[in-house]
Amino acid sequence: MKTFSTLFLNALCLIGLGFAVAGVISLGMNAAYYDYVDADGVLHESFYLPLGFILGFVGLLLGLAGFVRGLIKVLLRRPS
Repeated sequence: MKTFSTLFLNALCLIGLGFAVAGVISLGMNAAYYDYVDADGVLHESFYLPLGFILGFVGLLLGLAGFVRGLIKVLLRRPS
């Protein structure tokens, strides 16, 4: 099962997974603790919403880059 570890268990994929998990946690914190409308009708939002999307997007890009890098490594190593 060396192919699976080459594709998904490389450093770039694992770092991307960490960023994606941090993004999900940030979005969960935003949903649980923030976003309210005060008595004057002003919406108060937190920093966690854009942070969650940025972390999730960076995690997705890093994970995709790691997967493509691993895929190229597997395809170049395979005898034709």
